[in-house]
Amino acid sequence: MKLSAEIFVALERSNRDLWVSETAGKIRGSFSDYFDVLNVSTLDLEQICSDVEIWASSYQVTGGRDVAKLCVVAVSLGHHFWKDPRFATYISESVQNQNVERTRCSRLLMKATDDWLSLLWHDDSVLHFAERLEELMKQSCDDSDRNIRYLVPNHWSMFTEDYNSQYLTWLRSRLPETKSALKRTILTAGALIFGANWWNDPQYTKLMHYLMAEPISDQQLTKLIAKLREIN
Repeated sequence: MKLSAEIFVALERSNRDLWVSETAGKIRGSFSDYFDVLNVSTLDLEQICSDVEIWASSYQVTGGRDVAKLCVVAVSLGHHFWKDPRFATYISESVQNQNVERTRCSRLLMKATDDWLSLLWHDDSVLHFAERLEELMKQSCDDSDRNIRYLVPNHWSMFTEDYNSQYLTWLRSRLPETKSALKRTILTAGALIFGANWWNDPQYTKLMHYLMAEPISDQQLTKLIAKLREIN
């Protein structure tokens, strides 16, 4: 039997693929009600787990359990949360801080994520977000800061007025192209909740199907609202 570098590379790739598949399956099972509503499969989550594993390994976070926790963070904050300026401090104080033990990084980031979600959804819910969006749709909607603030009010208490304005400017420069002010409003507000690049997040592929048709119909908007109402 002759061992070669190619054999070890193949074994490593096989082990990694198995870890990605198993981790995605465990996350899917742990939050089954949520993913059932969004019609998210284990395969959808595999892409998230794979991307997180690659990012984490660049900071020497390689333990399977530790990286799995970071995958849960990605499900909560957005699949490429490390590219979102809002979370820069969280990341710099955990994963990017080489003075922090690599096995402790994920715990710190999980705690920060829990704190974030508690603030974002304090006395609020996705159901209430959907109700506000439905009310806004009855009016002549523009994608002003005022309307975004109405849809996601807690975000304004988490940051200064200037930061919120700057962040929305940053977000709007990255939105998918559309002529619809209502669609821009939903995309922008959704990014505050689901992550800065949620229109490309594998979790929300089915949800985006209702939103990305051009032009968007009342029927599709109704389906989008109904789906949002189901999210807990």
